[in-house]
Amino acid sequence: MDCHGSADHHTHTETNSTLAAPEFEDEFDQIGTSLEQRHDGDSQTPRLKAREADTTTPDALSSVPPYKYVTQSGTNCVHRGNSGHDRPQHERPLFDTTGGFDPGKECPTRRGFHTSRFTWMHAAIVFICSVSTVLAALFVTLALKGQRYGNWIGNEFDSKMTISTAILWTSVLAKTIELTFVTAFVTFLGQVISRKAFMQSSGHGVTLSEMTMWRWVVQPGTLFTQSQVARYAGFSILGVLTLLCTVLSTLYVTAATALVQPIPKESKWHSKVMTGSVSTDFASLKHIQDTCKLPIAPGIDDTYLSTTCMQISHAARSMYNEQTFLATWSGFLESGNDTSNQEQRPAVVGLQYGNSTVVPQWINIINTTEVSNLHQRVVNNVTLALPHIGVVDAIHNQRNRMPQSESSNSIGPYSLWASVPSPMINVFCVHMTETELEPIVFSSWPQNDTFNADDWFTSGNFTTWKTLVTSHVMDLATTRNKTVVDDIFEWYKEDTETMLDYPPVFPLFPKPFNTVLNHTSFSWGRSAIYVLGQGADPDDSYKGPDLKGQYPLCRIKAGITPDCSTIYSTSVAGSKVEVLCGDRAGEMAYVKTNTSATTIPGHPNWRDLGADWASSLSLDTGINDGYASNNRLLMQLLLTPEDKDLVNLDPKLPSLAEVLASLASDTLVLATKDAPFVEYFNYTLPPHSSSLKDPEPQWFQAKIRSQEYASGGVDSATKGWLVVLISTFVINTLMLVYFILQPGLVTDFSQPPQLFALAINSPPARVLAGSCGTGPEGKQYKVGWVIDQEGEHLFMQPYPDENSALPRNEYDSGSFQVSNAKAGKGSGVLASLSPTLSRAKHSLRSRARPSAKSSPATSTELLRSPSRNESTPSLQPQYELEEFEPRRQYSRLGQGNNVF
Repeated sequence: MDCHGSADHHTHTETNSTLAAPEFEDEFDQIGTSLEQRHDGDSQTPRLKAREADTTTPDALSSVPPYKYVTQSGTNCVHRGNSGHDRPQHERPLFDTTGGFDPGKECPTRRGFHTSRFTWMHAAIVFICSVSTVLAALFVTLALKGQRYGNWIGNEFDSKMTISTAILWTSVLAKTIELTFVTAFVTFLGQVISRKAFMQSSGHGVTLSEMTMWRWVVQPGTLFTQSQVARYAGFSILGVLTLLCTVLSTLYVTAATALVQPIPKESKWHSKVMTGSVSTDFASLKHIQDTCKLPIAPGIDDTYLSTTCMQISHAARSMYNEQTFLATWSGFLESGNDTSNQEQRPAVVGLQYGNSTVVPQWINIINTTEVSNLHQRVVNNVTLALPHIGVVDAIHNQRNRMPQSESSNSIGPYSLWASVPSPMINVFCVHMTETELEPIVFSSWPQNDTFNADDWFTSGNFTTWKTLVTSHVMDLATTRNKTVVDDIFEWYKEDTETMLDYPPVFPLFPKPFNTVLNHTSFSWGRSAIYVLGQGADPDDSYKGPDLKGQYPLCRIKAGITPDCSTIYSTSVAGSKVEVLCGDRAGEMAYVKTNTSATTIPGHPNWRDLGADWASSLSLDTGINDGYASNNRLLMQLLLTPEDKDLVNLDPKLPSLAEVLASLASDTLVLATKDAPFVEYFNYTLPPHSSSLKDPEPQWFQAKIRSQEYASGGVDSATKGWLVVLISTFVINTLMLVYFILQPGLVTDFSQPPQLFALAINSPPARVLAGSCGTGPEGKQYKVGWVIDQEGEHLFMQPYPDENSALPRNEYDSGSFQVSNAKAGKGSGVLASLSPTLSRAKHSLRSRARPSAKSSPATSTELLRSPSRNESTPSLQPQYELEEFEPRRQYSRLGQGNNVF
């Protein structure tokens, strides 16, 4: 035996006890029993003395393990068996497991664990809940309503916010709602759990699994990494609520992006005042000719240059329209469609204005059978309306600020519905015989049995005309002769001054498959041109019906109707301008917005434009028996009813009037360019000019439906995300009400710092035996814990009913025994326990009486391991001193360096 230090250092204690560290369970049980007896107030002194006597018997001494401390009599040195050295001992109770620190006396809480509602913490939580609730309510409203933002969001000139900014703010607000929602719920969960831990009279306390539920919301991945926690807590009401909030917080930003973030949608129709430019009158030939360009230098062919240019343009565009119209008919028939209902028959689809397709509509549809029966002859009368082309030009006017594309400054997809008058072309054909035509065919007059075509378009010799026919009549190419169709064509011959209601005069009867024109008049005022043709009989080349002797006389005129409107649509696929008439025009019909508007059945300006158009298509080649291909085609489209009383449109073939309307439709596109958006021209032209020097603005009513930005998702499937938005709002509201009604907050003991401070100053518990290295396992997560109070000190302990919740040896870490060497009276283990027992007595008096079913070594151990210092021997169990694998792992980890 070695004694360290001199005699001066051996004066700290007079007696020392002998402690055998690993096995002291019997004496520990005796101490626990003694403490319980004192707490109960029972007189158990004899029993305690008896048990002390038992512990000092030789039998007890004989069970001393290899590791032990032996006090040598008369010294202050302790001999340690198998250690080879002695350690000096200080005066401290042997079982002072707190190192002299008594939590009951020395650890009163600095502040109360319950705070008033008038603290900044409570106000901050209420504010956070309020912000989260208000923003969540806003998002639910926007998603449910499908809010449209119009000019507020977009790339238009007058937009208040760009789409990129709107998307950014949506993301920021959605993230704000998510974070405030998580903050509020974690606080709410902490309050519920902490209050539950204080409630010992009802419930069963809180479990470890419930204390860690807040991490699901903050770190959803812990649901998978700590699945056993979710297994024990996930099926409770609080657990289900926490799981729901975890899902909501995880998916909220996604739901907000799907339902609240603005996306392009087609808006509803809303009013817009449009501005267009007016330069000329409707169908101004001179203005149209000035816009036609040819690479011929001025001065070379000034007289006929503009006419040549216009006729080339007419021929190209009209032939393209005709070919497209006939091809459409071919496809219509190949699909098995055929009808005599003109509303369902194809209209012209080949018209183009710039990059826009022009879509017309058949209007003023007649019952061909009834009208033909009324006049006792074949009547083919059709009217085709076209959109006002000026609307297309108006969309490019910077004053109108049309929607812009997202990727550039080009026009974005939208529809503009303009309430403007629409041009129309009317083709009215009747079948006549040669005898019926003689009064208006020059070559059929008795005194004009010869005809010189060369003189027809010049000031040729017309001296053979009847004596009543003056040169004035000749210039107008008309006559006073009466015909059988005067009433049909409204040739009333009442206007003796201008003779505008007089019949036309044709030079001769055209040969089969030929046509001639009446446009020998050069005086302004007549609104129509006339075409006369003749069918043919079958021959080796033609196998159709016998049409020889059938002379269709057709009147072609253009006018303006107020019963239509124009709609322009543009998209990624292209653009089109379409006329809507009748019921399709709805409230946007021009006559609805301008009730004083009138119909102009025939505009006199168009007659000159129509003459140029007709000449370009060789419709007058019959005067020289030209046999033009187009004339041959037209004369094969005559209506040929098997029964003269059942005249109707051929369901398998377009009629002559329909094809002529398709050919002449291009003139209406030119007629409305730069023309007014009303049915009249109310400007004064400069002298000798067909156009205004500077275009004048003119306003018209319209409606627009564009790809504006709106919330609400792209389709009905995305509405499923409403569950996330609405649930978040409801829970936010409930939490806000909870915090407002609560008188204040309690300390959140579910948070690690508070929980650690509470646990480290609480007695150890057998129910968590074995968890110090790897943490709780299995059923340890469902043990209930409550917060108790000793004086001003708070501590945790298992709920009383949990003392027997786990078997005693389920997580038993080993047995504890105390072994004493022989000592004189007043020495030994129990003698050294007097300071500890005094403090324990004071502590136990302030606690509730433990369960009667508790064993002497209850689940809440009242003593802690002593401090590991040089002056106090270790009371660790034997297995903790042995060099087994977990201890070697701990040793290796303790020697490592923490990179953080």
